[in-house]
Amino acid sequence: MSRDSFLKITAAILIILLGAGIAFWFLQNRPRAPQEASVKEVPRVYVHKAKQKTRKVLIQAMGEVVPAREVALKPRVSGRVIEVFENFELGKVVQQDQKLLKIDPADYKLALRQKKGELSSTLADLELERGKQEVARKEWNMLANKTGTEDSSLALRKPQLKKVKANLKRLRAALDKARLDLERTLMRAPFDGLVTQKSVYKGSEIGTQGSVATLVDIGRYWVKASLPLNRLPWIEFASREGTGSKVEVISKSRDVSWQGRALRMLGELEEQGRMAKILVEVRDPVRRADQDSFEPMLLNDFVHLEIHGKKIEGVVTVPNSALHSGDKVWVASDDARLKIRQVDVLWENEEKAFIGSGLEPGAEVVTSTIATPLEGMEIEPVQE
Repeated sequence: MSRDSFLKITAAILIILLGAGIAFWFLQNRPRAPQEASVKEVPRVYVHKAKQKTRKVLIQAMGEVVPAREVALKPRVSGRVIEVFENFELGKVVQQDQKLLKIDPADYKLALRQKKGELSSTLADLELERGKQEVARKEWNMLANKTGTEDSSLALRKPQLKKVKANLKRLRAALDKARLDLERTLMRAPFDGLVTQKSVYKGSEIGTQGSVATLVDIGRYWVKASLPLNRLPWIEFASREGTGSKVEVISKSRDVSWQGRALRMLGELEEQGRMAKILVEVRDPVRRADQDSFEPMLLNDFVHLEIHGKKIEGVVTVPNSALHSGDKVWVASDDARLKIRQVDVLWENEEKAFIGSGLEPGAEVVTSTIATPLEGMEIEPVQE
């Protein structure tokens, strides 16, 4: 290696070492931000004081208004309609025993007169037969004294008399039937009802097999509702001892409500959802004598139900948001530490939960969310 090459390599190495030394110096002497002491973060949480009271369960459900009694009106006799009375119209209310329509009674009046004539003729036959029997008795007595014969049934015309009496009973029954048929030409309402279907008018020919109208009893309607199975034990159904849980029936579409009662549970579950079915009864759903501005309930309306269920004595109430994993509650201790309590939840809805055991009255229940809750962790409780 020549002297010049050696000098060049040595110079390059020295330059590199010098640069590295300068860089190291700057790294060691660079300005540094002052280090602050680490501050421990304590989560601030809202707490709610648990209260012990006697509570009444309020159950929410949805249902549909259906008739409690619906009858297809069929005439008992056939014929031509000669009159349709007032109020017997679709959508109108008819009173019990109110006249609805009248069938031409001419044929039935003739039939009644005919049966009366036949009955009069048979009564005359009865009188004649009794006279004949009296003559036969006298003749028999004279003959019996001479011959001593004892079999007198035929001689005294007893079978003939029985036949006339039987015919008389038949004709009396036929006469009663003719009177009934004549009365049935005038059709009346069987109860106070709403006419929901009608297919008869003046001049219509109607028979005993076809329906002329459908009548719904306005004395009471039913609401058929569905709710979870675990709600059933909290409802009192109507019985001889009680009237059933009070139910407020609310129509969301019209913003009106009616009062009803829990009537009974139906013996089946929904095919989809496996929900229980119950009936709620509403009395006088169409009219009220004491209310001029009463809003009638409409059939097939979908309504919201608020069922006032059984009372629960001495339960501790907490917001529903305070429940975790279904049966756990976070509590703030006196020294601001988090305690996780397992509780017995008797009832809960979207707003509140009723605790039977595991939580003492007055406890500070945490309602805020904590990302990683740990037993005994420090918290900062704040009253809601």
